[in-house]
Amino acid sequence: MIFRSARSETEGRVLQYTVGPYWDGSEVWFVTAGGATFAAFPLVFAEMFSHLYIALFLLLFMLIIRAVCMELVYKDDDLTWQRGMAWGWVLSSYGLALLLGVRFTNLFLKTGTDDVQNPAFLALLNKPGILGGLFFIAFYRTSGILWANVKAKGEVVERKRPEALYSALAMAAIAPILMLTFNGRTNLFNGAAFTAAPILWVLPVATIMLPAVTVVLLWRGRYGWAFISNLGAVALFMGTGFTGTYPYMVPGITLFEGMAGLSTLKVMTVVVGIFLPMILAYQTWKFIRFRRAIEMDYFA
Repeated sequence: MIFRSARSETEGRVLQYTVGPYWDGSEVWFVTAGGATFAAFPLVFAEMFSHLYIALFLLLFMLIIRAVCMELVYKDDDLTWQRGMAWGWVLSSYGLALLLGVRFTNLFLKTGTDDVQNPAFLALLNKPGILGGLFFIAFYRTSGILWANVKAKGEVVERKRPEALYSALAMAAIAPILMLTFNGRTNLFNGAAFTAAPILWVLPVATIMLPAVTVVLLWRGRYGWAFISNLGAVALFMGTGFTGTYPYMVPGITLFEGMAGLSTLKVMTVVVGIFLPMILAYQTWKFIRFRRAIEMDYFA
């Protein structure tokens, strides 16, 4: 999202290298979520990809553009090529954040209600959906600036650092409005989970408070803690939504109705039990291996 703020190729390479070793693994996790849903909850997968075909296709399209532009931006010395790849990277990143926010907000609004999903893509762009999209844009932009601050050194990072505060303020302003929207338009907080265990109300309350904590940490210059706080805020938002919609996964389909057969789930459990620790160990090693901050002198 902040790549176009680079004023030279050196600054651009610094920003590029902050995500270079990590983006492919992160996107594989994202794509795997779709495959795992198909295997474990085929009915849910069918419902999502039939009603949300255009939205999910656009999401995949944004992921492809983002990956291509990120890798190829400096593969040609032509300035027109570099500008085109840079803009493709920036716009696809904003589009990805918007689509994710719109999608999850609409899911939380309608799951567990009698309202079925509207297959029209534009129907997702309602007021709460757009608000959720802006929430995710603010989250990702704040995270991007803070991640660059953790992973790199140099003028480009210092120049963008104050902008994280503005993005965090936007996120802090949107969070309570989103929670009020869920409370007023759906039975999210009146469902089985929150009714049976009132302690779960700590989730929406913390979702509102944590972005404000991020703002305070940024104001005090605690950028590492602000990064963690920002991640926690969106995790709480997702946790609030999925807790409130339980046992529904999509409108009209519960967790138990949508799951695959027991034999399939047993095989998946064995496979995950074997390979997930290996993958987590490798990814942990990767973060340790590339822990050194990137400096502009490296590209001189």
